[in-house]
Amino acid sequence: MDRQPPSDSRDHASSGAVAPPPPAGGRTVTAVLVLVLVSLTQWLSVLSVFGPRLQEHFSITNRQLGTLYGCGTLGALLVLPLVGLIVERLGIWRVLQLSAFGVGTALMSCGIVRSLVLFELSLVAAGASGGVLSVTATSLLVGLYPSRKRRVLSISLAVYSVPGIVLPLLAQYLVSLAAPGDRQAFALVFHGSCAAAGLLMLAGVLVFTTAGCSLAPHDTDARPALTLRMLWLWPTPLIILLAGLHGASDQVLYQWLPRFMTGTFDVLPVPPGLALSLAACAYVLGRGWQATLPEGAGQRAFLALSGPLGGLLILAGLWKGTALQVGLVYPLAALLWCLEYPALVSEIEFLSAGYFSTVLAAASLAQYALGVSGTNAAGWIADRTGSLQWALTPAALGFVLFGVAAALAGMGRRPRLGRPSS
Repeated sequence: MDRQPPSDSRDHASSGAVAPPPPAGGRTVTAVLVLVLVSLTQWLSVLSVFGPRLQEHFSITNRQLGTLYGCGTLGALLVLPLVGLIVERLGIWRVLQLSAFGVGTALMSCGIVRSLVLFELSLVAAGASGGVLSVTATSLLVGLYPSRKRRVLSISLAVYSVPGIVLPLLAQYLVSLAAPGDRQAFALVFHGSCAAAGLLMLAGVLVFTTAGCSLAPHDTDARPALTLRMLWLWPTPLIILLAGLHGASDQVLYQWLPRFMTGTFDVLPVPPGLALSLAACAYVLGRGWQATLPEGAGQRAFLALSGPLGGLLILAGLWKGTALQVGLVYPLAALLWCLEYPALVSEIEFLSAGYFSTVLAAASLAQYALGVSGTNAAGWIADRTGSLQWALTPAALGFVLFGVAAALAGMGRRPRLGRPSS
């Protein structure tokens, strides 16, 4: 059962519980602003659509392309251990604003620099700021609606997927504007789009700073007491591990699918950008439907079945599918495995901003750590074996392992986490 934060405001300051949410109107507008702000960070998520051309643009191998894909994840990996402490010291509002500004600045840098090293450093900076923004935004949203965690998580993750419908199609169009082999035209199109995304993000920060902070009281900046002991309360370690497994598998397949499609098939009835866009549609539909369900309904099925079914489906597509089948099977598989992550995170019992932020940051840290390893490993396997099927097979099997582990551990039916002091 979900527990409400204490009603005495003095208890909030001492115990770290989130303050009472603002009035419904201000709370809703604040949540919308946060969702829009995080959605604006999604441009670099379509880097994989540019992947085959980036490989030509920078003259790099598959392994080096995997390293480039992992730069943003590496940046998040470096800062996530500090998220709980930063939120404790500065408050969730200030951290959210600063991290959003950092994303916009880093995107601008991606649009300006031209060397591979500087571009990768800009990606690291964007990933670091984006990782902090993702955790703090999710914590704030859950704090605004503490009794509806899974619904809020499903809605927010569905909204974050909306740009993934349009942006891959836009990226595919931009790629088509530069003729194959024309590095100058590609550089203009790609780096110009990064600079435009940065400007849009900075404009969003300005709107949020001037309007968003006036819509909710600053006592949501309650300073939680943080201890590493929180991370050892059962089933927190398993949640962190499974979050890492889900995130890494999702990331590897999303980033490497365009390279797989262009490198395996001569004719692509479904362009890579369209396949990624359809997968984003699947995320919106799946998580939108999940958000309409009562809190806890179908929890065990989401954790134990959706990932394995999706993983086996994409595995069949990788090894036996035609070009058309791969382009359609990937979105269908995504419709299944997208349901497991909101259910997993909702297993965290929310009692304080610091507690939730700490566990969520640790889960994100696991995702990024395994994601960096997975993207690099996929490139290494592709170079060593010459087979992109083998390179993506571990990621597909990761979803199967997720469901098996969740089922064996009895997740979805056992009591949730209690207070950090329990």
